[in-house]
Amino acid sequence: WFFDIQKASRPEQSMVIAARERLARPLTIAIMGEFSAGKSTFVNALLGEAVAPMGVLPTTTTINVFRSGPSGGGRVHYRDGHIETLAADEVQPFLHGLDSTAAATIRHVEIERTGLRMGDTAVVDTPGLNALDPFHEQVARGFIDEADAVVWLFSATRSGAASEVGM
Repeated sequence: WFFDIQKASRPEQSMVIAARERLARPLTIAIMGEFSAGKSTFVNALLGEAVAPMGVLPTTTTINVFRSGPSGGGRVHYRDGHIETLAADEVQPFLHGLDSTAAATIRHVEIERTGLRMGDTAVVDTPGLNALDPFHEQVARGFIDEADAVVWLFSATRSGAASEVGM
């Protein structure tokens, strides 16, 4: 079967170009679940180091995209379109120091990880569903459409919550 893009209509051309671009980018895996289900702990284990904030209370306040890169630094993508660069030694203090007000201005944080462990895959740590701040849940739900795959983590002591059933 051969698809002649030159003879295709504009909407068909746009769909083919979008599909080609999506296939060319690295695989994106979102880590999802209720707050305090262990998402950041799982991400840290996957990365082989404690980069994502962890705690008993909800600690992930933004979408954190971990991908391979040379510097180990980060880029903060704000909702208004501007981007702030973080040096490698600034990433953890930035993530751990975010409050709800500052997090609400951020679209996502891109964090470079050095070494071969990451490969070309992007791993995304998301705020939990049923979080204390409804904005966190809104951001997490919005990111599902951007992911190629989702790993859903359930708490062994709180599984089957209404938000999990709804998803």
